[in-house]
Amino acid sequence: MDRILRLPASRRGYAADYACGSLISQPAAATYPLNVCLESADLDLESVSVIAATSLPDPYRTVLTNEHGLRESMERVLRTELVPVVLTRWTIGHSRIEWASLSTKAGRHIAMLASATALESLTAEVLHEASCKRLPLTTVLERSGEIMRVVPVRYLLIEPSKEVAAMCEAEGKRLYGRVAVIYSSEGHPIATSTDLVGPVLGH
Repeated sequence: MDRILRLPASRRGYAADYACGSLISQPAAATYPLNVCLESADLDLESVSVIAATSLPDPYRTVLTNEHGLRESMERVLRTELVPVVLTRWTIGHSRIEWASLSTKAGRHIAMLASATALESLTAEVLHEASCKRLPLTTVLERSGEIMRVVPVRYLLIEPSKEVAAMCEAEGKRLYGRVAVIYSSEGHPIATSTDLVGPVLGH
């Protein structure tokens, strides 16, 4: 059964409540860690519905219900290479928080990604490559073979605010997404991600 969650207005300091290691494997907020990123920019969402996988229309269901990263899944569906770019990153507690976008090579923003990665899982080499190339940590970990699987824990139907909709070129549209726990090649949870997909897939 779908659950409707009305989000409160952004409140600075709220982010710290979610920056503990246990939330890597058990994300508490409906959109964590995206809620932290939105709060940092004084942005919000109109509403979030936690929905069943069967409520996702295709091709969103194909993209969001597998155990692969969002970029890889969307590239398969769209049959084109996508460019991940970090918008901002910072450290809170035991986690490295990142806010990133996926764009086409023509510069169209089609997806938004937020991640919280356990600092203890990151090597100096991974941090250096991510910083120098402005790549999301999850992208660097994927390419190095450190990520084994991405396990969705909830699916989202989002009514975005005007500002958030503009970031995904989704004015007047709904966004679909997921919250997932990312596991290392050794089977340990190392990150939580929130992936939102814009209307590029046809809805």
